[in-house]
Amino acid sequence: DGATACAAIRASRGPNASQPILAFTADASHGRAVEVVATGFDDHVAKPIMPADHLTRVAGWVGRRHTAENYAISA
Repeated sequence: DGATACAAIRASRGPNASQPILAFTADASHGRAVEVVATGFDDHVAKPIMPADHLTRVAGWVGRRHTAENYAISA
């Protein structure tokens, strides 16, 4: 499951331990978002995922200024 995988990555001493990890869930509630961040995830993304919004969110975490306009994205 995602929480177990996130905990294992965070506990590792490898280069991925500090990489941003986003949780994708079907639960769009604020409570769920708070819960997943408290367990070690950096952000919570509720489904359904819109491609342009997803790209913008991920780009923000990796420190790039890419947006959907930079890519050909089809829904």
